[in-house]
Parts: sequence; C-alpha cells; structure tokens
Amino acid sequence: MSNQQETVIPVLIDVQDTPNPQVRKFALGFPVTGTGEPIELSNFAQARQVSDLAADLFDFPETKNVFLGKDFISVMVAPETSWDSFSPVILSTISNYLSAKKTLVKAEGLAKASSEEAAIRPEDQEIVEKIKGIIEHRVRPAVAQDGGDILFRSYQDGIVYLVLKGACAGCPSAQATLKDGVERLLKHFVPEVQEVRQAA
Repeated sequence: MSNQQETVIPVLIDVQDTPNPQVRKFALGFPVTGTGEPIELSNFAQARQVSDLAADLFDFPETKNVFLGKDFISVMVAPETSWDSFSPVILSTISNYLSAKKTLVKAEGLAKASSEEAAIRPEDQEIVEKIKGIIEHRVRPAVAQDGGDILFRSYQDGIVYLVLKGACAGCPSAQATLKDGVERLLKHFVPEVQEVRQAA
C-alpha cells in the first residue's frame, strides 16, 4: 500500500492597480464577504471586530483603509508608500491566511455591515426600486472591477445620494464617475432623476 501525499494547491491572488493610485485590489476569485454587503474598515479597532486578516493588515503603518468586497480585498496606503515594496507584504499576509484556511470575515462582522439607507417616502418607492436595480446590476459590477463599491443612500426631490467605498473613495476620478457615468445612466433610465450627489 503506497503512501499518498497531500497535494498543496498554491494560492493564486490577482493583484490589480485601480484608478486610485493609493489603492490596490487583491482579487481572490472566491467569496470574501459572500452575499453580504462589502465592508469598509478605516482603523485597527474597527477591523479587529470584523476580520482578523484586516486587523493584521492594519498592523502595518502604511495601511490606511481595508475594503472587503464580495470576492476581493482592496487596501489603501499612505501617499508616500511604494507599492513595489509594500504590495508583496500585503500579498504574503493574505496568502498566509488563505493557506491556513482561516476565516476571512467573522460572522458577527457580516451581521454588523449594513447599508444605512435613509427612509423612503411611499410615493418614491417605485422610483427608488428602479434606481437601486440599475445601481445593483449595471454600476456596482463595474465599480467592483476597480476595487471599490457604490451604495444607494437616499433619494429626495430628484436627487440621488450615493456613497463610494474602497478604491473609489477619494479617487481622483470619483466625481467624474458620479456625474459623467452614474448620473447620465440614471437620468436615461429614470427620468425623475435630476442629479446624483455623493452622500456625506
């Protein structure tokens, strides 16, 4: 009877640049938050409640923001950080977690992630459903490719308020994304929409 050796499958992570030079996207190709909402973390205290991996990433002083997407992780660093030297550090940290088959996001962390939507007036319900459908199926997939996310917050008197997260937050082209991209798209499909703004 021959001894069977366990096959070790290497962890493959696709490292991608984003439109925001301070952010890189680490695409894993399998669920991070799964069907849950993406989670944005801006400090160690937040991170340790949600994800041990994110908390470990905040151990590095270069890390300023960690975004846990559906099937990727985006990391924002301080402006002076060189990705040439820091990207392998992030890659190694994530790879170690995946190789050890550790949980990326705690169950309680997923439960805490909420979209924080404002209350919707009954007369706006149908309009809001159309807006949210377009954002979900046409906008979010494109934004996720750049390592970020966009979420609906509210609609009032023809104005749609959205939140940009991950690589899209603070990106030089964020305003253009909202005005030239999302606003034009929503106006085309939902005539009631007059303007798109970034929520505070």
